[in-house]
Amino acid sequence: MQTTRLWRRAALLAAIIFPLAPVHAGNTGGVFGPAINPTDRSVEYRYANALGEDGRSDNFAHRLHYQHAFNDQYRLRLVAQYRDNQDDLDFDQARVELQWQFQDTRKTNGIWDSALRFDLVTRDSDAPKDLGLHWTNQWRLADRWRATAVLLTFKQFDNNPQPGWQISSRYALGYRLDANHSIALESFISHGPLNRMGDFNERQQQVGPALSGRLLGLGYKLGYLRGVSSPTPDDTVVLWLNYAL
Repeated sequence: MQTTRLWRRAALLAAIIFPLAPVHAGNTGGVFGPAINPTDRSVEYRYANALGEDGRSDNFAHRLHYQHAFNDQYRLRLVAQYRDNQDDLDFDQARVELQWQFQDTRKTNGIWDSALRFDLVTRDSDAPKDLGLHWTNQWRLADRWRATAVLLTFKQFDNNPQPGWQISSRYALGYRLDANHSIALESFISHGPLNRMGDFNERQQQVGPALSGRLLGLGYKLGYLRGVSSPTPDDTVVLWLNYAL
């Protein structure tokens, strides 16, 4: 019964999202946790739409990735992303990610998991490339509660890069509703360059709820992000679909 109600809510939210599609292009990133499933071989599609404001058009992004866990410590992910230009889709970026989980509660029987992720991002020939190093942590607060915190750092190179290391962070507080569904409150914060982090209203900040889980053999996530600073789009809607191979 509870699963049926969740499915109806998910379907209703999807029905709201898709008429708005066709954002500032949407945020396809996530508050990624450290845990690696050693049998993970999957493909994932992500859609994000930052809704237009003051008569301006929506902007949206499409992302597709394949991920492959080598064991319970290392996982490779290959990402391609495209963004809307009103008439067609433009290539935005390709990315290679390698995640290493070095703290694992499955082995320590503790409450804390931790991992590092290494990224290499390339865009079109006129844009700089990114080299990223990110640290993700998750704590089991209680049987159903999880807290996740991610520190992201990247440095640009080649073709007019931004100077210094760029810093951002992401946070989530999640609650497991049942064996297949969870809800969370997520936050995304861009802090800017390490040597001159600006004040709150100069950086992109988003916060909002998300519903995720598995339905009909697919992993899913439905989310909404509200911009809480001046440079950030007011409203962004998010849909993820994951298929295990």
